Amino acid sequence: FLPPAAVATGASISGSTGFTATAAGAAIGIQPNMINGFPTHNRFTSYDPAFTVMETRGTEIISLGLRGGTIDEGGGIVITPSVPEPETYAMMLLGLGAMGVVSRRRQKIS
Repeated sequence: FLPPAAVATGASISGSTGFTATAAGAAIGIQPNMINGFPTHNRFTSYDPAFTVMETRGTEIISLGLRGGTIDEGGGIVITPSVPEPETYAMMLLGLGAMGVVSRRRQKIS
């Protein structure tokens, strides 16, 4: 299944070697033995920027991934907004508190 946002065109890819995981693909655990030795069927000529390229062969884009989103029943991409971690809120509050302390000290000096 390919959503309209990921267009695969052209004839099936012949051969089953020469495939390389991108840095993003390697980060999720794609290893050379997982992608070489097995025939594939698609090459992507255009895709929505929400997708990340996971595997290539030369200049051909072979595999795409979607992080932080889903593909709905109609084939549309739904991006799920990320929720800040509690540490992010703590750092923000510490920064605001530090700004308040500096502001008070400046007021007392002048």
